Amino acid sequence: MQIDRERNPQPKSQDPVSVFDPHRWLIDFDESSKSTKKSPPSGAARRRSQTAMMMWNLISSVMDVLFVLAFTGFFLWGVGQILNSSAQSTLLGLWRLSHIGSTLLFFSLVWVYYVAIPALFTYTLGQWACQITRTPSKIDFKWLLQSTLRLAILFGTGFVVLPLISWLFIVDLEEELSGLKLYSK
Repeated sequence: MQIDRERNPQPKSQDPVSVFDPHRWLIDFDESSKSTKKSPPSGAARRRSQTAMMMWNLISSVMDVLFVLAFTGFFLWGVGQILNSSAQSTLLGLWRLSHIGSTLLFFSLVWVYYVAIPALFTYTLGQWACQITRTPSKIDFKWLLQSTLRLAILFGTGFVVLPLISWLFIVDLEEELSGLKLYSK
């Protein structure tokens, strides 16, 4: 028996303690052992054609307009609750008080939605739903100015008209006018 074990040594089993070590995630793994082969992107990650990007930009703009209107409605409802009036009378009261002030208030709410929220959370709700974004990894003052200019262009054309024209002509007119490019996620 002794001789048999020496000729055919049994492989040593791994110590169960080292296999089930709760701190094994702290071990540095060899980077070269990882596979470097990447599969082609699929689903929302694959590159879209210019036509598809303009279509998703149009859909994103429509969705964003709906979200902005809901955001503004909730804001007016909240102000109305504070003033003990309805959202409609609050809106009409603000409009009678100052047309320019009401427009600037609406534009500031739209700016928060289109520029400030993407600066914090990478994209608006419409961009997230349509898998497009225009927020870079590092935000600088130039991006804020270009994004505000793009928003002003959208605001001036009614939010949907310019993306619709862009889709029809398969050119991002917002990018041409503001210098801010759309990217597919």
